[in-house]
Amino acid sequence: MNEVIERIKVRAVVGDNKTLVQSDKGLPLSYKTFSNYFNRAREAARETYPELADELAEFQLRDICALAATDIEEIGSASKLLGHSKENITKRVYRRRGETVKPTR
Repeated sequence: MNEVIERIKVRAVVGDNKTLVQSDKGLPLSYKTFSNYFNRAREAARETYPELADELAEFQLRDICALAATDIEEIGSASKLLGHSKENITKRVYRRRGETVKPTR
């Protein structure tokens, strides 16, 4: 993990690009390119962990969005992270866990 962080720290930044997911040249990755990388990583994981191959085959990139939207408590922040203009979209499509409520007693 430290290796990855060090590579990111020395990465060139092109213009005012502050995109989190970037190429080694500091350019933002398109969704398609990132998706291709994700698919290759998933296939490598299936080969490394054959006992999880079936579960890994079903895991999709959009599952990460749902996890992020669910883990962030404030719906407004989750919507901004996912780039939604309306919180309703985030709540209806990506939230996978109910809200925490106080007990009645």
